[in-house]
Amino acid sequence: MTKDDFQIIKRRINLDNLEEYDFKKIKKSEKILKETISNTLVNDFAFLIKLNKISSNKGITLEEAYNSYKGEIPTIDCIGLSKILKEKLNKIGINTYFITCKAKGFSTKYGDSLIKEAHTFLIYPCQKKKKTLFIIYDSGFRIKKPLIFYDKDSSKEYKYLTGKVKINYENNRYSIKANVRMKRDFSIIKDNVNWYFNPYEETTNIDYFTKNIYKVKFSYKIMYYNNIPRKRFCLGLNIVTKKLDFYSYNYHEEYYLDKFLKLSKEDLLKKLSFLKMDNKFTEKDIEDLLQVLKIYAYEDKIPILNYKIVQEFK
Repeated sequence: MTKDDFQIIKRRINLDNLEEYDFKKIKKSEKILKETISNTLVNDFAFLIKLNKISSNKGITLEEAYNSYKGEIPTIDCIGLSKILKEKLNKIGINTYFITCKAKGFSTKYGDSLIKEAHTFLIYPCQKKKKTLFIIYDSGFRIKKPLIFYDKDSSKEYKYLTGKVKINYENNRYSIKANVRMKRDFSIIKDNVNWYFNPYEETTNIDYFTKNIYKVKFSYKIMYYNNIPRKRFCLGLNIVTKKLDFYSYNYHEEYYLDKFLKLSKEDLLKKLSFLKMDNKFTEKDIEDLLQVLKIYAYEDKIPILNYKIVQEFK
């Protein structure tokens, strides 16, 4: 797969005849945004689980199932969250567009150069005081406030986790800027997030875009960002190092996949029982996940992931 295969198809957003800004509608959308972030299980293993089922049913490899797959990509990451949120916002009359922005630190340096863009959020253009106003809904980065800014201008600073976030407009370029981020163990660290994006162009081939991301993704997670800290949990896997991490409230445990999978089935299901919190996973879901973990534990060649990225990571 060459760089030319990683095409991002964009279309200019029509900014003519925009709706008037409606404060009540935006307040309602904020509630929807917060609920989506808090109650939706992030799960980028979902696509691998579907591919494994296709592989088993057709008697083909996971790689072959991936290469021949066409259609919607079933995964809940920043893209999947944006899809869910887009549908909910549409029901209250807010028509949003998918915006993808620069990839930096998503994969290796080579991986980032291949996909070019990685993070995804929604944008809603409207009109206020005869000026174009943009509103960003970023459920993937867990920003619980809609970010509001005028065309050719920066936004105000918004409270974000223990720090700040804003839309920055400088030198004719827009970016999401934040000074903190949340890690998989739910700790908050200082950072210098600066993701450039174009508010005038939507990404139209979002499923093709999502599928390509799996060629450069070496880390997967299942993560529940509940507002109640004791309900939060995360399962993370690095498929290059084959290291599996569990995080929950005041708890961390790590395994290498081969040793973890040597546990009895009863112990495996017990270890992963935290995934059932708030009925997010069933026992069948856990068994499907274990089947995927077995593939990544014992195959020397890592399915789907670009080989050069594996070498660069190592």
